[in-house]
Amino acid sequence: MSKDLSGEAFDRLRAADPAAGLEPDHDALRKAVAARADVVDELAARRRRPRALQVAAASAGALAIGVGGFALGGGFAPSLVAGAESGSGSDSAASAAPAITLDGAADSPSAAMPEMATEGPAMGGGEAGRTGASSYVAQDMAYMPSFGRTVFSASGLSTSGTTAPAYGYDGAAAHSAEALERLAGALGASGKVREDYGSFILGDYESGEPVATLYGDGTASFYFSDPSKDPWFCPPDGECEERDLGAAPQGEDALDQATDVLVALGLDPADFELEVSDKSEYGSTDYSSVNAFRVLDGQRTGDAWGVTFTGAGVSSVWGPTAELVELGEYDVISPAEAVERLNDPRFGASFSSFPADWVGPATLMREGSTSAPRTPSAGDRFDWPVESVKITSERLGLAQHHLGDGGVALVPTYELSSSDGRTWSVIAVTEAHLAFD
Repeated sequence: MSKDLSGEAFDRLRAADPAAGLEPDHDALRKAVAARADVVDELAARRRRPRALQVAAASAGALAIGVGGFALGGGFAPSLVAGAESGSGSDSAASAAPAITLDGAADSPSAAMPEMATEGPAMGGGEAGRTGASSYVAQDMAYMPSFGRTVFSASGLSTSGTTAPAYGYDGAAAHSAEALERLAGALGASGKVREDYGSFILGDYESGEPVATLYGDGTASFYFSDPSKDPWFCPPDGECEERDLGAAPQGEDALDQATDVLVALGLDPADFELEVSDKSEYGSTDYSSVNAFRVLDGQRTGDAWGVTFTGAGVSSVWGPTAELVELGEYDVISPAEAVERLNDPRFGASFSSFPADWVGPATLMREGSTSAPRTPSAGDRFDWPVESVKITSERLGLAQHHLGDGGVALVPTYELSSSDGRTWSVIAVTEAHLAFD
């Protein structure tokens, strides 16, 4: 049943939007991205005020959450970081290395591309495309490093291989009606579990009671939401209204309560780094959120638990319930060979991130010119720009890899960096460990 988004309450909400009618300030956005370049974003999609929108997003999230990277997430800047072992908050940066992304572009905000730049290398035919020191630019996405036409070479990298461990997510063992009853019970929810499209579900949004879902994906993803603890109350056949539930726990209090939630769910807080939102991210103290990033061998694995709070308590919880199982040691290629893999169409260049202030290749438009580009002439050579990238450093770690049958593994992976700060990733195990069919 869909919700009607018209009515006085939603009109007031739209009218109160401070960004209504404003155009984006690209310079300010670029500075903000640069300031947050090292933040791993996970929770922007959880920042929802109206309950009607929350129900719709939760339904959509059921489709997106399944592959273990938590597409439910989206972005907040941490104000406090709790050490995985101490569990105490501090203003220092997280100690674990960031996650490596293998199967797609990373969600780092540093990957955002600015729409304008003052300078950049020219490409395209004719002198009209090669003049101007300060211009608007039009990005040629075919020339971007994540889309090909890029040649990679190594500089100063080792030619020696090694071995590294791999891990699998035991989603099958974690996916059962009994497991969902236990998880929901730990959060104060109970009821009959039903099966729907391969997932187990407890509760019903239309009734206003807590809802818990255990998805049938490779990490046995779990999602819990309690409408009674949402400041926006939406009866099934009525208009949504805002309720005053008081202030949500902030800072150290939120960290402590999130730690209690992890323990109640049977998780060890020492396996995670906790980051808590700042109240400025929500614009009020009505909400707060904590991300618990799983850490393995000093590196974030790419999966995380999330907890959101309101003044009434825990509003929502989500995360992968599958335990990691050791798969043993795997032979790993050398860093120099990993660079060669970036040129191999069987592997390709899995783009990780741009540095925050990187503009990239662009076509320059002559400032103030109204002339059209030149007409190609007989016998002209056709522009076919190819960028040469020199890889100067590497990091060997683990990255999530989604298998053809839906399973998820943590596989040895190289993160390869150029001197200008851009990074790419490629699977690091030897071909003997890969099934190409």
